[in-house]
Amino acid sequence: MKNDILNGIKNIVFDFGCVLVDLDRHKCIEALNAIGAHKISCYVDECKQADMFLDLELGKISVEEFCDEIRRRAPGCEASNEEIRYAWGELLQQIPVRRMRAVERLHKTHKVYMLSNSNSVHWDKAVEHFFPLSGHGPEYYFDKTFISYNMGMVKPDPRIFETLLQETGAVAEETLFVDDSLANCKAAEAFGIRTLHVTHGDEWLDILSPDDENSVGRESVTNHCHGAGSVATIGFFDGVHRGHRYLIDQVKEVAERHGLQSVVVTFDKHPREVLHSDYMPQMLSTLDQKVARIRATGVDRCEVLPFNEETASLSAFDFMRMVLKDRLGVEYLVIGYDNRFGHNRSEGFDDYVAFGKQIGIEVIRAKALVLNEVNVSSSVIRTFLSGGEVDLAAKCLGYRYALRGKVVGGVKEGRRMGFPTANIDPSSVRTMIPAPGVYVMTANVGDGKERPAMMNIGCRPTFDGETTTLEVHIIGYEGDLYGSEISVSFVKRLRSERKFASEQELMRQLQSDRQQVLDLLG
Repeated sequence: MKNDILNGIKNIVFDFGCVLVDLDRHKCIEALNAIGAHKISCYVDECKQADMFLDLELGKISVEEFCDEIRRRAPGCEASNEEIRYAWGELLQQIPVRRMRAVERLHKTHKVYMLSNSNSVHWDKAVEHFFPLSGHGPEYYFDKTFISYNMGMVKPDPRIFETLLQETGAVAEETLFVDDSLANCKAAEAFGIRTLHVTHGDEWLDILSPDDENSVGRESVTNHCHGAGSVATIGFFDGVHRGHRYLIDQVKEVAERHGLQSVVVTFDKHPREVLHSDYMPQMLSTLDQKVARIRATGVDRCEVLPFNEETASLSAFDFMRMVLKDRLGVEYLVIGYDNRFGHNRSEGFDDYVAFGKQIGIEVIRAKALVLNEVNVSSSVIRTFLSGGEVDLAAKCLGYRYALRGKVVGGVKEGRRMGFPTANIDPSSVRTMIPAPGVYVMTANVGDGKERPAMMNIGCRPTFDGETTTLEVHIIGYEGDLYGSEISVSFVKRLRSERKFASEQELMRQLQSDRQQVLDLLG
């Protein structure tokens, strides 16, 4: 009856723990014991949380409050918040690539959702460490994710299934729910949702994956061969700027002309991170942002390969033969105007053409995108940002450069002067921070609205500050943002940061800055 269960099914809803991700209670307990939290080990459960663990799963308490409660319940525990996060995160062990490959195949013919009782510690770990190993972020595999800590409710609460059906528009009888809990399955069935109860993560693979695909799906991402011929390009694609998109358009044109798939091949890490241990990358985008922007170009596939010492040791010839030809089925390789790859960086386009003739790949030189006599590149954009020229960076990117980070408490000097600020923790920002100065911004606090804002990047010289701060004044907004993540987009640099003779002089300047923001953004 393999696959019969999918008859009439248009929507598939996956649980997370024990269905997609492997859990290990004993490793988590060992990690908690190692930081002196022996007394709370009894709370650890792979299937159902209680007490402060449940509060975290419901979003009732922050991670910081959770860590404080751990230390209160276990007096011998003096671990930092980061150490506690790590120990609790050890409950999650891995998301096998074979499962995400199977989800990817199902997504081609069905709407796919995730409905999980999970907390921000576990979800952040999965997003940052597990999903990238499969090549994509969760937004690639799922049309929408429903996570308990964002919803304020956990399965088997009937409201969670009611919310799922309402927000997706799914018909219950056309929906299959895959979960390892009988109680959760029964709650779903009360709404008419069809269910598949499993006892471990690979069980659903044998039921929902055809035999001829299941064997492929159980290979690692670097061994996954797609079979069908393709036209590919390769690069790091940081920021996915206009030059990148111009290159990808050329790939799509060649693919359409030959009736093949278009493929973008990129890497999870910047090569210099692996080759030079002291290299601190100034990224224009996170891996998830990069993959999302590549997918938005309409390319057929985005292949994210792990870049490690083994990858770095491959010659261009071996990479073209073993990875591009044998694994990814590349027939045409479109090379960017300045792109070099392989262990020997002295090799260039002519060498790639020669290697391609031996391997069976036709190598094509791409045209560069030139704006105002400048070849658009990630390094050019970084130069603009380091000089505060965010408007020029936006012209090259094709969109406004943005930062995302966590709001933390500040000294409230701005509030005292009538300019309350959301202070973004610089350590939470995973992309490049532009030059110090005052900027015209738009801010998104998570509700989808873009609000006018102004931002100061600098050390607050008027108050003799010494460390860099990111202070955002969102005009007309009075909500409490502490502990949440916000996204801010750069429109224009107003002025450099400078020291004022008094608070009154600074206040007059801030009033002028705010008026300029409103004049520019309306």
